[in-house]
Amino acid sequence: MIWYFLFFSFSLPFLMYFRRIGSRNIRRVRQRGPMILAINHPNAFMDPMVVSWFVSSRRNYYMARGDAFNNPFSNWFLRQLGLFPIFRSRDGKFADIKKNLESFKEVYKLLDQNKSIILFVEGLCVQERRLRPVKKGPGRMALSYLDHGGNPELKILPLGIYYSQPSKKGGDVFFDVGEPISVAQYLSAFRENPNQGMQQLTARIQSEMEKVVPSLQHPENDQIVEQLQEIVKPAFLKEKKLNPSFLRNHITYWNYIINKLNQITVAEPGKIEHLRNIIQNYALSLQSLKLSDESIARLSKKQKLIRLSEAILLIVGFLPFLFARVISFLSDWTGSVIAKRKVKKREFKGSFHFTLSSLLLQIIFPIELALVYCFTQQMWWVWVYGLTKIIAIFYAPRFWEKTQASRSALRIFLLKKHQKAGLIDLIYIRNEIFEHLLPFD
Repeated sequence: MIWYFLFFSFSLPFLMYFRRIGSRNIRRVRQRGPMILAINHPNAFMDPMVVSWFVSSRRNYYMARGDAFNNPFSNWFLRQLGLFPIFRSRDGKFADIKKNLESFKEVYKLLDQNKSIILFVEGLCVQERRLRPVKKGPGRMALSYLDHGGNPELKILPLGIYYSQPSKKGGDVFFDVGEPISVAQYLSAFRENPNQGMQQLTARIQSEMEKVVPSLQHPENDQIVEQLQEIVKPAFLKEKKLNPSFLRNHITYWNYIINKLNQITVAEPGKIEHLRNIIQNYALSLQSLKLSDESIARLSKKQKLIRLSEAILLIVGFLPFLFARVISFLSDWTGSVIAKRKVKKREFKGSFHFTLSSLLLQIIFPIELALVYCFTQQMWWVWVYGLTKIIAIFYAPRFWEKTQASRSALRIFLLKKHQKAGLIDLIYIRNEIFEHLLPFD
């Protein structure tokens, strides 16, 4: 009951939090039969929430760190949500590892009922543009289940989760589902040599996961691959004639830029070091001057810095934007500020912001509707306010994003007199970045 209540109550906040949600081969997740979803884990408890919400045709169950179940209330509550404890040797409590047998038995019962189990195969949550080595646990669990007479139709389904900006509101989330792995084909090898059979299955999971999780091989490129989003992605999509509205095309970009950086780092280490420096300097300069890359691109091509349609949108849409920010300020601002100030690990910032903002919205919104009715004594005013607030919450972040180039153009107009040389330098740096990354093959 609690799971279904949270599922429906978080549906609208998810649509508000993410700009776009997309997938490839998601039908594979919705097939019948026992299934283990092998998933990467970049974004703390946002990952199981967003997978459960998006895969709405079947309820999912999960395994989480055992120390979260120590409190009697948390143990009851987490189990109501479909979570089961898993104890790891690296956590240092070897006595608790024996409890895994009880958790496995519960999972086996769910698999016998054709349920779906989510396993984070990297074994930890790390916000990186790469896949960590797959742990042995998923393979061991799957093969042990079949070895004890489980359903031979069990499949392991690789699922890669991609966030355009995992720690912030207003980004995209994309699910890329790989080829299902039949566990039964590894059972005979497991019975002959358990360790060898388990290693074979683990290697297969690793191989299939690498196909759905683009992996930046060198951690020193982590920062620039994020900074290149604003700079390179629009130009890449335009040159390739890919519609930016389709998230699949964004994944095409990610595959390109990650492979490109991997290649340059191996083949030309001096070049990649120089590229890191100029990208970081360019990104920091844009940030300090409050400019967008799009406006610098227009300036370099001597195009109009602000189009008529953009100017009209900025002027006409600003007052509705201001109203939208005011009526959604308390829940969204509170969640954002607390996440920034109190949450130290970046892997938890986005999850915490979303959860706290969503809960505050569900508390504050009914109170606001009640107050509207108390003052007006008219239900139609309640409906008007409620619909207006929902529209406003959707409108505000999208307006701010759409007008970024216009606001940046106004900044350039003000800077031209005093920092013209600096703007020219930015144009040269931008052109140099593209020289290193072209052609878009």
